[in-house]
Parts: sequence; C-alpha cells; structure tokens
Amino acid sequence: MPQQQLGPANITVPAILIKIEKEWHEQLTPDQLYGRTRRYWCCNPRRKRIPPQYGLSVARGIIREVFEIDGWEDYDMSLVTIDPTRLVQQRSEANQNGQVRKGFIGTVTRNRTLRHALIGKSLRHLSSRGKQNPITYVNCDA
Repeated sequence: MPQQQLGPANITVPAILIKIEKEWHEQLTPDQLYGRTRRYWCCNPRRKRIPPQYGLSVARGIIREVFEIDGWEDYDMSLVTIDPTRLVQQRSEANQNGQVRKGFIGTVTRNRTLRHALIGKSLRHLSSRGKQNPITYVNCDA
C-alpha cells in the first residue's frame, strides 16, 4: 500500500530510526520489512540513557512502520545466513571484519494512535547531521 507524505513526524517516544534505503521497496511483505529493519546494525542502544522503546523503519525520508522493541540480540556476522533477497555487500564487509552486529526483537506496535501519527510522515525536517549513518536515536538522551 503506497503511503502519502502527510507532513513532518512529531516523535514523542524514545525511538531508534533505522534507514533501510537500499533494502526498501513498496512490494516488501510485512515480514520482509521487519527483517530488514530490525537486524544487522552497528549500534549500541543499551548505552543510551533512555533505551529506545520503538524502532522506526525509514526509507526515502518517510516512516514506513513502527515496531515495539522487546529486547536486543547480537549477531556474529561470520555465522549469519542472510535472506538472499537482501544486499549481500553488507554481510560480506562485516564478515571480513569479524563484526558483531545488533538487532531488536519486537512486533508492529499495538498502539494504533502512535502508528497512525507516524507512518507516512516525513523526517526530512530533522537535522542533516549524521545523514550517512543509518541509525538515529530520538528522545533517548533526555
């Protein structure tokens, strides 16, 4: 279902914004969107003063989905088998470096009000600092 840009997002909850630019397209199934959003990231959300409670899937500057985070897990990238429809470059670079990456465990939020308030909204109004980084924390340092 194509989503309209309905104006700027007003994020009021502790969240981790995860850009999945290269992995996103409109035909992704809900399971594929979850898989591409939740794992294989260089990040350390446990170090945040306020841990993110929500993971926001972001592509093309628009929030595509809102996930409630139940916990985090580590992935030794040399042992991971990635869905073949994902980009392999990310995995091979991490394998060569012996990296451990993070991923959240969660579900699409059951908070319909929050989901309605965020999905399809733009993040282009946020600071341009760190745009190269696919991970941004919001309301986690207060």
